Amino acid sequence: MILQSFCDESHDEKSERVYVVAGYFADENVWANFTGCWAKALQESGLAAFHQSECVGGQGEFKDMSFDEREELQRKFIEIIIDTPFIGAVGGILLEPYNKILPRIKASRTIAPGRSVSGSLEDPYFLAFQLVVELIAKNAESRGIPSDETIAFIFDRTHLKGRVAPLYDSLLSSKTLDFIDRLGTLAFEDKTKFLPLQAADILAYENFRHIDDCMLRGEPERWQWIETMKRVPNWHLFNEQSLEKLVQQAR
Repeated sequence: MILQSFCDESHDEKSERVYVVAGYFADENVWANFTGCWAKALQESGLAAFHQSECVGGQGEFKDMSFDEREELQRKFIEIIIDTPFIGAVGGILLEPYNKILPRIKASRTIAPGRSVSGSLEDPYFLAFQLVVELIAKNAESRGIPSDETIAFIFDRTHLKGRVAPLYDSLLSSKTLDFIDRLGTLAFEDKTKFLPLQAADILAYENFRHIDDCMLRGEPERWQWIETMKRVPNWHLFNEQSLEKLVQQAR
């Protein structure tokens, strides 16, 4: 059985309040069935790709659609996610406390000289990336999947991917992390070509909105978040306390 995890990120550069990386994992047969259903839904809807933020905001391919039409499309694609037996994971970071201790994060999270890429891993993407990898690996263990079966990770393309590879290598060579035997290959792909990344896009966006809108500003929970979380057994948010603990442990 070949296990695959597809992940994406979501944040708002203007507000700089929350950063989220999220994704789903399943075996290749589940993903093959999902991809067929998703491709059919795209064709029926006349879409080249499904982007949750654009659908919600009425942008891109969705700019000439009414609110009700866009809501109907969201229900259609989220229903495919709910009907697919994969498992989700979400890693979030509150950026205000993160930025307060950024100098200490720079000092504790770096790629050592001697690798193809070196330097600070200060961007919150790296921490959220590492968190989601760990959550997915540990979810596989809790589901009773044999320990010798590794997970291939496929992330949406990012300009930071050159630094992520050395970070991933450092995880693989760790002497203390208890989940590294689960870690397989790492790749960065285009979500318009790798359709499972579009499901990860929805999960990441809805958790960004949930943390930003509901947890920080007290707005009602979105139905989209409630539905997508049906496939997520656990998630983690780095707040001020957990970030402080992380930095102390890295000393």
